[in-house]
Amino acid sequence: MGFQHLDPEVHIAGVIANRVGGTGHAHLLQEAIEAETGIPFLGYFRDASDKLVPERHLGLVPTAERLVSSQQLAALGQQFGQTCDSEKLLTLAREVPPLEHSSQDPFSLKETTGEHVNIVIAQDEAFNFYYPDTLDLLRLAGAELVPFSPLHDSVLPEQIGGIYIGGGFPEEYAHRLSANESMRAALARLLHQGIPCYAECGGFMYLCQSIRIASGEELPMVGAIARQSVMSNDRGGLVIGYREATALRDTLLIHQGEVARGHEFHYSCLDAPLAREEAAYEFTAHGQVEGFAQGNLLATYVHLSFSGFPLAAQRFVAAARSWQLHSERE
Repeated sequence: MGFQHLDPEVHIAGVIANRVGGTGHAHLLQEAIEAETGIPFLGYFRDASDKLVPERHLGLVPTAERLVSSQQLAALGQQFGQTCDSEKLLTLAREVPPLEHSSQDPFSLKETTGEHVNIVIAQDEAFNFYYPDTLDLLRLAGAELVPFSPLHDSVLPEQIGGIYIGGGFPEEYAHRLSANESMRAALARLLHQGIPCYAECGGFMYLCQSIRIASGEELPMVGAIARQSVMSNDRGGLVIGYREATALRDTLLIHQGEVARGHEFHYSCLDAPLAREEAAYEFTAHGQVEGFAQGNLLATYVHLSFSGFPLAAQRFVAAARSWQLHSERE
């Protein structure tokens, strides 16, 4: 009912319950949900001791880590067929009207007619948290997103104009990230040359001098930011919540005084606070500074969805195109 009444314009078509004890428990849930809300109960998943999908922190382990085997997926599909009304689910899906787009929709913009520029994007087990809207807007602005792996690749792709390193779990792969010295050196060299680079959360951690994992071991990283990222040993170190931030200076994505909105979710912190003169943002709620901004580098714990600030995509691509043209002339 909380979800149902929070925003009356959001229509909830059905409910699938999770971690249900059995058929009797499911019937009790169905009676309560349908009687009080009128929302159809479509089925349930059992609460099994052998978890079919592994969890980490506050959510599921990302699919990019490939910890779920084809056998486990088959078992999950079999359970779904036994306990969920797939025909009812499909019927509801077919009744959904087409989405309406307004002229204010950032995706109503026509794709750029300018020359495309290659922006490499970190995509592997360690880095895989990206908003699809953000990637779509970068492509619309003229970016050719070229994947690379800080874990597995020894060199970066050639003829690139920018770097995007998103969120993930670098602490889980810190030994392997640290051992890939050639990739760390390649990134450090380009960052020293001033290539446009945007890093969020896990990417921010990776660009620091080192990561201190929960065991206390310190592992060298790229070293572009003179800080160490320190993992907390307990859940008391969790930083989570929505953020509204005002840019303290012109950065790769946002100009001084402009406001962006995003979220934080991390168990690490920097070993020393950022000075105001090197910080990217100031939070509206409590005035805390956050993020590192220097030249064409912007690294922050805040995850932004560019759909809330489409100019960010256009500025990133413009900076990448300018840098690539300049580097080709030299």
